[in-house]
Amino acid sequence: MSKKTDRDYLEDGFVLKEKLGSGSFSTVHKAFDKVRKSDVAIKCINKSAITREKADNIIREIEILKMMHHPHVVDMLDFHWDDKYVYIVLEFCDGGDLSKYIKRNQKIPESICKTFMKQLIDGLKYLRSKDIYHYDLKPQNILIKMHPKLTLKISDFGLALLANPKLDIKPGFGPRGTPLYMAPEMLLCDTYDPSLIDLWSLGVILYECLHGKLPLPYKNVEDLVKAMKAWKPIVVDKSLSSNCKSLLQLLLSYDPKRRITFDQLMIHPFLNFEYHPPSEETYRKAIKTERKAVKLDFDEEYHRAFYKYCESFKYLVPFVTERKTGDQVDAVEAIESEAEEVLSQPDRMDSEPSSFTDEQNIHARNYRSPSHLTTDQVAALKTMSRPTPKMYDGLDVGYAAQMYLYEGNYVEALDKFMISLSILIPLLRKEGPGRRRSLLTIQVKEFLNLAESVKTLLSVNDEIQNARLKPKDPGPSVEEFCRIH
Repeated sequence: MSKKTDRDYLEDGFVLKEKLGSGSFSTVHKAFDKVRKSDVAIKCINKSAITREKADNIIREIEILKMMHHPHVVDMLDFHWDDKYVYIVLEFCDGGDLSKYIKRNQKIPESICKTFMKQLIDGLKYLRSKDIYHYDLKPQNILIKMHPKLTLKISDFGLALLANPKLDIKPGFGPRGTPLYMAPEMLLCDTYDPSLIDLWSLGVILYECLHGKLPLPYKNVEDLVKAMKAWKPIVVDKSLSSNCKSLLQLLLSYDPKRRITFDQLMIHPFLNFEYHPPSEETYRKAIKTERKAVKLDFDEEYHRAFYKYCESFKYLVPFVTERKTGDQVDAVEAIESEAEEVLSQPDRMDSEPSSFTDEQNIHARNYRSPSHLTTDQVAALKTMSRPTPKMYDGLDVGYAAQMYLYEGNYVEALDKFMISLSILIPLLRKEGPGRRRSLLTIQVKEFLNLAESVKTLLSVNDEIQNARLKPKDPGPSVEEFCRIH
């Protein structure tokens, strides 16, 4: 906390700029921090206008923010108070909040929503490591930094629960948060499991990002309560992938006992968590993996070396960008989504998983480390595919893609992998059980993994080229820093 007193704190330390927002007891200003030499946001809270409950919320928020330092949680840089005001100095987020982003973009593509979810889940995982439950997750409380890359930041911890790590988590009491994003059991019941509340809110946010509207868009609490009591069906866009629809269904379960848990969320196939948030640990893993790749390269084990190089890139990519670029990459993501759906099916294609536990087992079985066919197995698959010319051709295109890849022609390789997968995946969907299906499944996984690796290489290259060519600019104007209540 700063040692300066009274209004000197603002006058001496900052150059106030425009007002970003205001409410009944506070205002938020953009300001230039003279010491840090950067823009910040200052929340100025009028002490005379707040109730005892609001004062407790402010104290709670400051206590929690003092504990936080994470890429997906807003940073508190300083706090101070005088006779009239409490000042909370926060990092400045130049993209406003997620609510404004949704209004500007309406329906957000599934691939972007997947990135958003990974960032939010990474932030929530960090909060849980500190025994914190947010209790008021909503787009207005999720801030966006546009530079150097689009990053979501969880903010506003005034209603958060700071659980005692020495005690078992006990049931919560009474509603807290915003009704439209509040879990049914919090709104309807006397007690609830605190660990499940944020998961419902996360489901509402995902739904709103995908559909541009709320799953239960009621204007008053009375109608919302009626809908929740009746377990009103939530209509989902049919064009969404099966994995995306599955996650929405599991997050937006009216029955908390059937709602997905946080541990289950981390392994759900829609997220397929290969995302490694930028951190010191991630960087160390990248270097360690790259050294293994260099050794394999030196030993002339080029095939294994290639995979290790690509694995290293996956650790390094988040340091550069989290946004995919180019039509090619979008097309690969569409193929990947379809492949995930096909590869996560059991051997009998006409049977569906009866529960999420079954889905977990299937996903774990199919998404282990990449498998590769031996030379003999490739020959056997080619022979078995001859009666199906389309399959034979699809495999040929895939093997040609591998040749382009080993020659370093990544663009041509990605094109060929896309063509191959677009042929083979529909065939795999219809293929009956047997050895041919087993070998084809392994081969499709390998092509898919290689396509993902090439996509990673091209994405990094595109971002580097764009960074070199793009002129510096001050960034987009700010619409709002945070929601003021």
